[in-house]
Amino acid sequence: MIDGSASAEVLTGGGTIVTATPRLARQIQLRYDQARLAAGARAWPTADVLPLDAWLRRAWEANAVGERLLGRLRLLAENESRLVWRRVLLRGGAHRPDAGVIVPLVANGWRLCQSWGIRPQDLAAAAESDDSRAFAGWVAAYATELARRGWLDSGGLLTALGSDGTAARAAGESTLGFAGFEPWTPSLAALAAALDEAGASVHRSAPPARAGHCRVVSAHDERDELARACRWAAGHATKDSGASVAIITPDLEQDAGQVRRTALGILAPGWQLREPRSRPVALAIGRSLVDYPVVACALGVLRLLTSDASFEEASLLLRSAYLVGAEAERGSRAGAELRLRRLPLERIRVPTLLRILGEDASMARGCWRQADGLAATERRRQRPPSEWAGHFTAWLTAAGWPGDRSLASEEYQAAEAWQHLLESFAGTDEVAGTLALGAALELLTQQARDRAFEPESPARAIQVLTLREAEGQDFDALWVCGLTADEWPPPARPHPLIPLALQQAAGIPEAAPATLEAHTRRRFSRLLASAGELVLSWPAQWDETETLPSPLLAGLDGPGDEPGGTNQVLYPDRERIAASAALEACATDVAPALPSATAVPGGARVLALQAICPARAFVEIRLRGAALDPPARPLDLATRGRIVHRLFERLYRLPACSRGLGGPGTSELREAFAGLVGGVLDEFLPAGDAFLDHLRPLEEERLWALVLSLRELDKARPAFDVVTEVERRVRVGLLELSVRLDRLDRLEDDGELVLDYKTGQFAFGGWKRPRLPESQLPLYAVTAGSRGLAVIQLRPGGGLLRGIGADGLDINGMKTAAQYFRDVSLDWPGALERWRVQLETLAGEFCAGDFRVNPADERTAGGQFAGLTRIHDFLPVADDDSLPEGAEE
Repeated sequence: MIDGSASAEVLTGGGTIVTATPRLARQIQLRYDQARLAAGARAWPTADVLPLDAWLRRAWEANAVGERLLGRLRLLAENESRLVWRRVLLRGGAHRPDAGVIVPLVANGWRLCQSWGIRPQDLAAAAESDDSRAFAGWVAAYATELARRGWLDSGGLLTALGSDGTAARAAGESTLGFAGFEPWTPSLAALAAALDEAGASVHRSAPPARAGHCRVVSAHDERDELARACRWAAGHATKDSGASVAIITPDLEQDAGQVRRTALGILAPGWQLREPRSRPVALAIGRSLVDYPVVACALGVLRLLTSDASFEEASLLLRSAYLVGAEAERGSRAGAELRLRRLPLERIRVPTLLRILGEDASMARGCWRQADGLAATERRRQRPPSEWAGHFTAWLTAAGWPGDRSLASEEYQAAEAWQHLLESFAGTDEVAGTLALGAALELLTQQARDRAFEPESPARAIQVLTLREAEGQDFDALWVCGLTADEWPPPARPHPLIPLALQQAAGIPEAAPATLEAHTRRRFSRLLASAGELVLSWPAQWDETETLPSPLLAGLDGPGDEPGGTNQVLYPDRERIAASAALEACATDVAPALPSATAVPGGARVLALQAICPARAFVEIRLRGAALDPPARPLDLATRGRIVHRLFERLYRLPACSRGLGGPGTSELREAFAGLVGGVLDEFLPAGDAFLDHLRPLEEERLWALVLSLRELDKARPAFDVVTEVERRVRVGLLELSVRLDRLDRLEDDGELVLDYKTGQFAFGGWKRPRLPESQLPLYAVTAGSRGLAVIQLRPGGGLLRGIGADGLDINGMKTAAQYFRDVSLDWPGALERWRVQLETLAGEFCAGDFRVNPADERTAGGQFAGLTRIHDFLPVADDDSLPEGAEE
């Protein structure tokens, strides 16, 4: 075997190049075509360049045609191999091996063993921990399963070809080159030796060495380092559109999303609003296929047709641009989404979707009805994946996927990747067997999660690579990031499941510091000779921690004045726009004051919001800026509170209960409760939902416990009459407000006690606050001359009444004004006057157009209102008048 041969020499002689990665195969193919074109050729045979897995499959197919032993075994694709691993792990008691973590770890561990000649029996003999013993057991079971079924994975095929040169040469290559393989593993060495013995000419191809200029750069932190690298790369690509420019960055697998956003922000400003015609950057690490919206929509459609979907999934489908009629019916579908938010359903089914769509969304209704009709006959069937793939395609077509608008380049490529995934899924019949519909969709979803996808970019795009993807390539300009002392050379990272002694004996570089350091130095030496212009950089801070440069940088050129230094900003175009802006003096824009006796909606909430955040009160009440309601949830805190209020409203209207729940006996009260509770629950828990049907008895039991706790409170009080849902119009300052009370008790001496129910937390001290955030009961008490106000906190184990009132009220839990305010000179009329002044002040502020923001209360001024209140422009400060915990409940 000859080392150092150029790939072009092998290809020119009609040979084949086998590469470590698909990206390297594409680059060698491109370079070969460019060289043929530069030599004046007008036509030439296509270069035979294949990634290793593709070459192995071709060798297996050649053996199958020649009816050799290897050809009679079935070669598993990667997704089929993962499926076998998942089955083995399930039988071995592993916890949720389909979680996308355990299966890849085990599969990669076995692939590592195959590459370095570690046998299953070696694993069993050397196991020294529970994890390594479990791994040895899984490997043995996996090998047994493959042998029993006559299957072969790609690692096993590579090992088999390494022991049979004739089988390895079955594809007919007389000259074979290997490119980008570092380290050179025993399995590859055995394959090369077998090919050599069988008469093939074998080479280890290497890129041409470049003795370019090298500079060392220190960046402020990793973000600054990446930004400078992108600007530098953009400068090189602009000067020479045909130049091969790349950036190597560490941890690309973990930070691919951030790297992509930063690179596009510099290389294609405004990419968030409009996809660039030609993607300027190509990442070696693709996103999971399920992360692409068009694919996520397809899976969401199938999940809903298979069984049901969460609110979030159903909401996305209603708003998705990837279903027919999305643009024409966007208004009616948005209205349907609002209706969906009000349904307290845990899971959404197709009939529910059809019901809320209405007649205005006829296209959506027709598509969903047609797709549901196709799926209805198949939900209880069991079929092989190939048949399920056909049904899935038919259902998606009926549902109108991927829509009726032209797809952008990235969307189109992702939709094509979905079709390739379905084809791959359809090929797993022999391994997967027959599957129920739910299991088939779960398997397809997992395979979409496992499949990485990155849209194709033009050849001139700037590459962002891992070190492994850069192996075997050469560049016109290369920037290598992250050359810190703790990563170059990196710490040893042996595989956690393989016994360490076996890894070190096999010579796996990551298993020992000495071998890893030597391996790192070899890779670093190749990097120094891989580019015409090379920049090596390290961040002075990493994750806010001080770092040191790698010792490998010693002796190289010091920091240079390269374009994009630390004195430049991350986004210079934005800075130029900001610098060109002139200050403009604007007149104060004060809202017009409201006239006297203005009636405004919202009731007591107007004053409560004004007390907490005047800006929110202005937006919500005067501008009618209603927030988008969060989706309803079955029996969430708000729903439970409404159920309690509705039940007690109806219960106290019964003649037997109008003088309190202490009057009727337990059996009579239970009978009255039973006659009301079903109708109340029907209003909040739609009938016919299996999950809600199981919740109803539990909620009835809870409500009965609350009735009994309230009964004990009523029995302990002097006689009174109950009036529920009292509505009155009141005047406070310049405002007229409509107030609605849950309950008003008329006492024996003709006085009134204002009451409210609370099923959650309540800040009893809120009535002391200077701005009175709890204003509903004081507002009514001030305007109606009530003798007291109180809150009943309901708990299944017992209720609690807490309130303030005039002297002489013989009610447990009531305090006098002097006791509550801790002011011996303050009586009940004084407390009412205090509240009256506070309420009139709040009303005056509101009428005057007050738009102040309380920086301490991000909950009220933030969220959907943050764009108007600009709450995030303020620094958080401590404020005693901020909304107390639970005050809105």
